[in-house]
Amino acid sequence: MLRLPFGADVSVIFNYLGNAKVGALRFEDSNSGARVVYLAFGFEGIDNAEDRATLMRRALSWLHPWTSVDDFTDTRVDSVWEIAPM
Repeated sequence: MLRLPFGADVSVIFNYLGNAKVGALRFEDSNSGARVVYLAFGFEGIDNAEDRATLMRRALSWLHPWTSVDDFTDTRVDSVWEIAPM
């Protein structure tokens, strides 16, 4: 369970279709500047590569706004994708 401070500034970024249940949210701590993107589902559950790439690009851009996603390169190591600075 994700626990956030009372009164935390949380933004809902996904809702499930057909109801008001939250599928994902983001949070920024105003004191430390720490940021979190929380998905209520497994990232691997996104059923196509284009949507996964879009979500990852947007999440990384929000989590680390001072670095362009274009500054990262995808590398495949032992069947695991890693994202690392170039």
